[in-house]
Amino acid sequence: MPPSTFDWVTFGIAILGVSLAVIGLFWQVLSWTWTGSRVKVDTALSAAEIDLGGGQPTWVDFVEVTARNRGRTAVDVLAWYVVYDRKNDLAFGYFEWESWQGPEVPVRLEPGQAAIWRIDTQKLWDGLLRRELPPNSTFLYGQVLLGTGKRKRSRRGVTLESTSGS
Repeated sequence: MPPSTFDWVTFGIAILGVSLAVIGLFWQVLSWTWTGSRVKVDTALSAAEIDLGGGQPTWVDFVEVTARNRGRTAVDVLAWYVVYDRKNDLAFGYFEWESWQGPEVPVRLEPGQAAIWRIDTQKLWDGLLRRELPPNSTFLYGQVLLGTGKRKRSRRGVTLESTSGS
């Protein structure tokens, strides 16, 4: 016996119900993902003119680590690092340098807010040489430690070339 009109209507309503359930589930997963903290970390090289005390400004090269909160909730950044070996997760922490520029950590990033930390490239080189790493060039990544215990690292790193001639 061929399906009746009532059977086709019932089948159509069932397909519509399943489709709406799948869309609703997808939306809930997407909404849950977007409501959390989403921090993006970038690493860049920059330069600034700084007065080092002699009255004559000097250009200084920096490695910048930027943390941006792209989520809908505030997030705490407990620490920032410059990672020089991704495989072994070897890093310099902000606490290893006498001077760096940026907000004191821990810092709370509200939605849409960013924090930028800078460290002099010469100080990084001095630290790399103290750890007996190859002095020719090093690929560096920025990393932050969040209040949730997660670590976020920049996807792209920067190549730091020696400026000291050593």
